[in-house]
Amino acid sequence: MIRTVLVAVDASEHAKAAVDLGAGIASAYDADLVLLHVVFGGPTPNDLYGKAEQQLDAAMEAGTWQSEHDHWGREHQIQEFAGSIILDEAKERATARGAQRVKAINDYGSTVERILEHAEILSADMIVMGARGTGALQNLFIGSTSHGVLHNAPCTAIAVHHTGGAQDLAAVKRIVVPVDGSEHADKAVALAGELAGKAGAALSLVHVLMRHAPARELEALVDPKKLSEEARETLSRAHRREPGRPTLSDSLSLPELESALKEIGGIILEDAKRNAQDSGAGEIETKLLDGDAAQAIIGTARQQKADLIAMGTRGLGQIKQLFVGSVSYKVTHSAPCTTMMVR
Repeated sequence: MIRTVLVAVDASEHAKAAVDLGAGIASAYDADLVLLHVVFGGPTPNDLYGKAEQQLDAAMEAGTWQSEHDHWGREHQIQEFAGSIILDEAKERATARGAQRVKAINDYGSTVERILEHAEILSADMIVMGARGTGALQNLFIGSTSHGVLHNAPCTAIAVHHTGGAQDLAAVKRIVVPVDGSEHADKAVALAGELAGKAGAALSLVHVLMRHAPARELEALVDPKKLSEEARETLSRAHRREPGRPTLSDSLSLPELESALKEIGGIILEDAKRNAQDSGAGEIETKLLDGDAAQAIIGTARQQKADLIAMGTRGLGQIKQLFVGSVSYKVTHSAPCTTMMVR
């Protein structure tokens, strides 16, 4: 259940898209929406700076503005006022997109730290932010702030890619969810299924064959009663070939490896499909893939022109590298669309 959505905003187009999506989700769940701007989080665009300077002078002359930080110099006060302009515009945008209860906070400090701290204070269920802001890293697929929040948030976090036009929940037409049978992947499927149901979006569940996973970890991913006798014997042989915790690729011939991995992957996908259906998803397809996990996920999202990739924060035991570290970094950093890390 989503009760509080925190949206981090700045002057970028990606942040406006984040407001659209955050407001759409808040509306769909009847949740509170909190807009947060962190002063000094990045450079203030020249046009906004000039607008803020003029309006600040007029407001101070009319006695309608009082800085909360009188000790700040003029430049910092202009940036503070620019933050209030950003928040006013974001609040108007969010209200127009269906958010009923909207609060705005103008804060200052380290952007990542302030976003994470406010998420804790608010007991936020979701953080939404632009994938790129107005800083020096804006030309990368994902900026340092978005990446820092995605991987350290105490709750589900979304980095929104601006692709033009309004990007509220209704604009989400295809969601890709990588699955590995872990509890964290199950949570991603459940939330993605909810969102797909509310948005009327199609869901693509993707499993990449786990060639380097330890045999015992793989066996724990599925109900052994669902495995064929041949697959159970294959896993048993892998166990007997220990020492250590060998992977199937270390223990088995290629035909045995292919058969066991595909059977396990198929069961994981079927379980995930039932989970998604129970969560409200309508149109669901499953894809069993092989190769580099990150490239398979990104490639599927590109091929299907996905609007959202939803991932669990980590997988099971020794196979957790599927959802943290290099794979997770590659997906969130290079995704062609909005990414969601589910907690």
